[in-house]
Amino acid sequence: MKEYEVVLSLEASIGLKEAAKLSQSSMLAYLHYLKSNPFDEGDFVSMPDADGREYYVKGIRKHLIVYLPDHANKEVRVTSITKNKKA
Repeated sequence: MKEYEVVLSLEASIGLKEAAKLSQSSMLAYLHYLKSNPFDEGDFVSMPDADGREYYVKGIRKHLIVYLPDHANKEVRVTSITKNKKA
């Protein structure tokens, strides 16, 4: 059985790189968790996009990780990692 892969967009990679080291460590731990638990729905689900896809959002420290599980390709696609403006 093929294991899931976690794939980061360029925007998500930049967001991860710009985060503080402690936040980076926490976010990397969650991304590693998603590899084994791709059905995790995070803290909440976004409104569906134009194609009807729902993205999951996970808050870690002062950041939000937005991702979309792609079960057909056995991937979790991380579309963005941004600083939470309310944190």
